[in-house]
Amino acid sequence: MAGFELDITEQKRTEEALKLSIERFDLAVQGSRDGLWDLHFSADDPLNVANPTYYSPRMKEIMGVKGEDGPDLLGTWVTRLHPDDRERVFAAVHAHLTRRIPYDIEYRIVRKDGVCRWIAARGQAQWNETGDPIRMSGSFSDITERKQAEEALCESEVRSRSIIETAFDAVIATNKEGRIIGWNAQAEAIFGYSAHEAIGRGLSETIIPARFRQAHAIGIARVFQAGENPGSKGRREFSALHRDGHEFPVELAITLFHVNGQPVLSAFVRDITERKQVEEALRESEERYRLLTAATFDGIAIHDQGIILEVNPGLERMFGYGPGELLGKHVLDLVADESRETVLAKMRNNEQGPYESVGRRKDGSTFYGEVIIKPCRYKGRDVRLVAGRDITARKQTEQALRQTADRLSLATRAGGVGIWDWNVASNVLTWDDQMFALYGVSRESFTCTYEAWKACVLPGDVEQVDAEVQRALRGEKDLDIEFRVLWPNGTIRNIRALTTVHRDVSGHPLRMIGTNWDITERKRMEEALRQREHDLRAAIEERERISQDLHDGILQSLFAVGLGLEASQALLSPGSRKVAGSRLDQAIGELNRVIREVRSFIAGLAPDPLQGKDLLPALRLMLKSLTQNHALRVRLVAEDRAAQAVSAEQAAHMIYIAQEAVSNCLQHSGAQEAMVSLKLLKQGVRLSIRDKGCGFNPASVKGHGLINMADRAQKIGGRCAVFSKIKKGTRVVLDLPKEVLNVRR
Repeated sequence: MAGFELDITEQKRTEEALKLSIERFDLAVQGSRDGLWDLHFSADDPLNVANPTYYSPRMKEIMGVKGEDGPDLLGTWVTRLHPDDRERVFAAVHAHLTRRIPYDIEYRIVRKDGVCRWIAARGQAQWNETGDPIRMSGSFSDITERKQAEEALCESEVRSRSIIETAFDAVIATNKEGRIIGWNAQAEAIFGYSAHEAIGRGLSETIIPARFRQAHAIGIARVFQAGENPGSKGRREFSALHRDGHEFPVELAITLFHVNGQPVLSAFVRDITERKQVEEALRESEERYRLLTAATFDGIAIHDQGIILEVNPGLERMFGYGPGELLGKHVLDLVADESRETVLAKMRNNEQGPYESVGRRKDGSTFYGEVIIKPCRYKGRDVRLVAGRDITARKQTEQALRQTADRLSLATRAGGVGIWDWNVASNVLTWDDQMFALYGVSRESFTCTYEAWKACVLPGDVEQVDAEVQRALRGEKDLDIEFRVLWPNGTIRNIRALTTVHRDVSGHPLRMIGTNWDITERKRMEEALRQREHDLRAAIEERERISQDLHDGILQSLFAVGLGLEASQALLSPGSRKVAGSRLDQAIGELNRVIREVRSFIAGLAPDPLQGKDLLPALRLMLKSLTQNHALRVRLVAEDRAAQAVSAEQAAHMIYIAQEAVSNCLQHSGAQEAMVSLKLLKQGVRLSIRDKGCGFNPASVKGHGLINMADRAQKIGGRCAVFSKIKKGTRVVLDLPKEVLNVRR
């Protein structure tokens, strides 16, 4: 008898380890509800249907593939693709293999039994040293229920709208005794009684379930007793009774009115059975969708007191670890420093999430993630199952939205003109279409760099503009500058620029976003205004010179003639005076009239009556000067806010109008007192000069003074009116509407 012994301890350990590894793999796959696949590419044709492919049992189950269907080849999956989705799926695979665009797609498959299922697929390829794909693995998730839930939700919403749009109310009327006296066709349809059968019956015994009749009777009696309309309390829901005995939900609104002095209660009843069913279906649909969404994550791990026991391949790919490398590590090793305290606090508080945190990969890079934690049993002990997904793309989208909002805000401030975005690090300048129009260049000819933009600026302005940009980048000031640009055809345009600078956490500039708009016309208007101001100043100086010449020349000569006439009058003998005195008096009077007219003319040519003063002090000085040698008392009533609302030019013309009106009062009214008022009204500023003198007929007087006042009012955008009656006094009113004022309320 012969034999031998073989030590198979190591073999048993290997088998045990393999068994445990398979258990771990199966547990991870079952926990994720995903199928797995592994495709090996041939060198000549990566998508050859004969390429060997591994399909996990779960994936075969999803595809409806059985063992007798043949070997696992790429063609097994290809033949299951829905014809309408095949081209799109192949394009996604090709884009991943050739351009390494992430493979993450949803499509349909048709099982062997003809059933169509929705699939969410993700995958990652491997490439050799020459860049050729050699292998691709991924996950395969059945999302049919989620798609059906979305469709059911849509159908629920359509049904709800249809019910609302087609619903009709039953209208029921009862008298004080609770007897039915009105019953429309919809009431017949809802409750099963014809109008002939219902009218005369008690409402309570007809449509109210027995258990609610006592409370109903008390409530109706209270309504009739109070005599108040209960309609303001809105619609109420309760259970109603059908003729066949079944109960159903209704919505009720009641109102009380009187017919021939008798109270009548009218009820508007709507069968809401279908609506209730739809609401319940909608709640169930939303709950199913929430559960499906909560269970769809990229990575899954099981940990005990933070020590990782199991992970799925999705989590390893997410964090850049190889198979088995995460086992035994602490979950906090996968959390970036800035989120460590937050995650630790949530673990201590047994918070299940979901919540956001920053993950840290094996290579030290970080990404935004979303985490949800659920308690579970694993190998006889209580552990935690953690599911997480990479939400970097979502965060990038949010950041892009914020950047878009910044651009929109700037565009709003600038009036919707040109918008540009300069990446400082890469020196890439992005312009919208309006920017090219502002600079007179085409998109094809512009090289989209900072230097290309400076080349568009007029050479004489380049140094200043560049200095301002650099100051803005250093954070010394915001960029708000005006400069000139030179178009290729030689046209020069004026531009204003407004910008904001985006910086990193260290304060270094990352991007500069700004707006440009054309201010050429504004510059031209400013230059025209400057020229007009110069011409006006020259005209005023000329007026002052003419006024001075009139005063020093003609007026003084007239005074001399007047003095000579008065001296000659004194030398006349009594006899001569009797003969020529009246004519001499008439000549002296006529000369005095001419002197007054010349003085008035000089006053019209006089310089600014304000003489550096505000309106009210100048107005007081003018009134004092006019009345100091007269018995007439003039009272001034003025509001400071009215004076502040007018410009200097308006104030000067108002002084002249008041001066003309008061002078006329002194010369012609015979009044003992007058009043000048200046007020700020709702419609504008009003200057009023009023006396209680002899008055006159405005229609019969067309003097130069009245015409001058009207002309001055028109020059400053106002209107001057004169109101007077014989023996009733005179009122001169100047109104400046608020549209021509600088009113600050």
